[in-house]
Amino acid sequence: VMAYRVLEVTLISAKDLKKVTLFSKMRVYAVVSISGGDPRTPTHRTHSDRHGGRNPMWHAPLRFPIPTAADPRGLALHVLLRAERSFGDRDVGEVVVPVQDLVAVAPPAGEHRHLSYQVRSPMSGRKRGVLHISYSLSDAPAPTAAAPGDGHTPCRPTATTPRTGTRGRRTATAPPRPLPTGTARRPPRRPGKTEASGWAPGSGWGSSARRSAG
Repeated sequence: VMAYRVLEVTLISAKDLKKVTLFSKMRVYAVVSISGGDPRTPTHRTHSDRHGGRNPMWHAPLRFPIPTAADPRGLALHVLLRAERSFGDRDVGEVVVPVQDLVAVAPPAGEHRHLSYQVRSPMSGRKRGVLHISYSLSDAPAPTAAAPGDGHTPCRPTATTPRTGTRGRRTATAPPRPLPTGTARRPPRRPGKTEASGWAPGSGWGSSARRSAG
């Protein structure tokens, strides 16, 4: 099992963002990811602040797994701020923080460190406001070993309908097949007993009729 640490970043708020909408108040949200690492690392999106305008607030905690064996120099925390619009959302600005910088000044276990970063335009690099965050870095809990016999127990079927196996054979749990309607089993015949038809062992059909004719 790969060992890793958990980077928890809380996006608190932003201030004095550049307005990118003409007539309506900006509804800003953030898309946050770890770039330069495992592509399977999750990307998070915060909710849109519909009231803050150029000064949105989120207080959104986001968690990212950071493999212990990974070189933090190639990883970066990427925060992209976007504004909702009727005809397509628009970028407001972004913040890129090297993970190595966060690791170097990581707070003690159980504590959070507050930082502020300049928001810049993704195209020109011009200042677009300030982003306030807090973060913590902690070791992931080790997986616990399962106790002997403590595993997944398959559920037992509760239906009483018999199941049909390969080639129509019934399984051992199926009840016996009922007889067709109107075909009751007849008891075995007793040897030597004459039946109602007049037939007896050693005699042929119609023997009584020949005697009466003679």
